[in-house]
Amino acid sequence: MDKLEEAKKLFFDGINSLQKKEYQKAEQEFLKSLELIPGKDSVLSNLSAAQIGLKKYEMARESSLKSILIKPENPTALLNLGVIEQEEFNHEEAIKYFDKAISCSKNFSQAWNNKAISLSELGLFEDAIKTYDVAILINPNLAEAYQNKGDVLQIKREYDEALVCYEKTLLINPKYVLAWVKKGDVFLKRKNYEDSIKCYNTALEINYNCIEAWCQKINAYLVLKNYEEALKISNDANQVNSNYPEIWSNKSLVFIELGRFEEGIEACNTALLLNPNFAVAWNNKALCYYRLKKYDEAQKILTEL
Repeated sequence: MDKLEEAKKLFFDGINSLQKKEYQKAEQEFLKSLELIPGKDSVLSNLSAAQIGLKKYEMARESSLKSILIKPENPTALLNLGVIEQEEFNHEEAIKYFDKAISCSKNFSQAWNNKAISLSELGLFEDAIKTYDVAILINPNLAEAYQNKGDVLQIKREYDEALVCYEKTLLINPKYVLAWVKKGDVFLKRKNYEDSIKCYNTALEINYNCIEAWCQKINAYLVLKNYEEALKISNDANQVNSNYPEIWSNKSLVFIELGRFEEGIEACNTALLLNPNFAVAWNNKALCYYRLKKYDEAQKILTEL
């Protein structure tokens, strides 16, 4: 196999790994391809996508910028630069890159979808919905756009419309885990607890490691005042992964409802060890001290929040 053919094979292997979300493997395959044939804009832009998946944002930015130097109107590289800005919460800058990507390729549904995400983060919900609709018009099978639109509709408390979006997402991809969780959230807000729990259980059947499903399942049993079951679920979630502050924070609420305030404080402390800026855990800790009638400690926490 000559150098060109080997580089091509590595590139397509990288694409395959990228689609499987095997980002480390994809990065290595793209780098090896570039060693053989340097300066390929398509390899660089896909390398950037793999590096974004690995949260190597500075390296990803460098790869995309190199790609754009070779081909200024590379929509994938521009999309990647927008995604990096999104990950760093620079949504106005992100939108500029998505607009540039769209100007290069007007039917680039992923750029429309990501632009809508940033519009939503900026609180421009109506603009976000319109932009998701463009993405869906271009690509009616873009499950992510339906799910994201449903999330905005949930924020607007338009639950019927949100539910339609999640159901369309699941029609396209029945194993779209987050859509099952968000569908469960709609049922939870409607006080349809049985259906909400079914949705969370379906999400966990698809992906037992889905932390969002564990968190929301705990919340559902808290609302039902079935605190023993909520505690059992919290313990199961900790067995899956003990490094999520949200699980520990939810567990502290269970302990509060059970009157086990010292254990609630311990759960909050674990959450705060994992994320010192987790305001919900600080608030729960203050509530534990308040219930223990340690008002000075509670006040001190609330004052510092």
